Amino acid sequence: MWSRVRTNLWTTVKAMSEDLPDLAHITRVRSTIYFCFFENYDSLHKNMNILGNSANQSTSVNYANEIFDEVFVSRKYHKEVSPLDGFTIGNGTDGSSLQVIITIQLLYVLSLDVAQQYLSVYVEQEIEWQDVRLRWDPADIGGLDVIWVLCDQVWTTDLFNSNSLTVNEIYPDRLKQCKVHSNGSIHSDMFLQIDSACFIDVQKFPFDKQTCEIPFVTIAFEPKTFDLQGKLFTKYIGFTPQGNGEWNVLSLNMTKDSQLKSSSDNNEFSMLVFILKLQREPKKK
Repeated sequence: MWSRVRTNLWTTVKAMSEDLPDLAHITRVRSTIYFCFFENYDSLHKNMNILGNSANQSTSVNYANEIFDEVFVSRKYHKEVSPLDGFTIGNGTDGSSLQVIITIQLLYVLSLDVAQQYLSVYVEQEIEWQDVRLRWDPADIGGLDVIWVLCDQVWTTDLFNSNSLTVNEIYPDRLKQCKVHSNGSIHSDMFLQIDSACFIDVQKFPFDKQTCEIPFVTIAFEPKTFDLQGKLFTKYIGFTPQGNGEWNVLSLNMTKDSQLKSSSDNNEFSMLVFILKLQREPKKK
């Protein structure tokens, strides 16, 4: 039945549109027939819900497409070019530097290898920054304030863990979504397994406590242009970082360090250090 109705409607629209001068008239004819078929808007809304899609959802997706076309296509956005202010002067305290916020939640301690001197942890990492090229006015696009895009569509920072032996992202790039706000703010969320070098002192074995550092640094951008900030968070109610049966988590703290310097020009680079303290769990006899 539905197939026959759609065929008849399209035949009618095609016949009527042949005598109309422009696309706007054709669109109005299609809309008139469509709404007449469903008798009124409430009936249309009801039928769309039956199909699993609300009118609001359809409108939101269309607005998101308009925003994407505007900020990524019409403006010729190039993700290869960073949004940093190349004219920035001073030490970055004038508000013109690009602020990047790293938020870490420790989920599990996988291992602390005494022989190899490294720590293996499973963490959730969020990164937030602002790309002014991706701004739009929600008032111009139906009030829509946020869209989600594949993360490989946007410029991202060169942050890396400077102590790491390996860093494995749990989800592939094709599944990573970034949240883009109308003010150009971008939010990325990922799960990582980090194997990081850690000096382990076992003089007080089996009652020893160990402190391991997980530093994040950018070497491409100086502090005067790149304001690196860090946070700790717990967004899962009732969840606490888990040890591995051999090691218990005592604390996770964060500090900022700008003492890393380039040997060529003596410039400092921003570094965030997440400090993890562990205590060995003595084996029960």
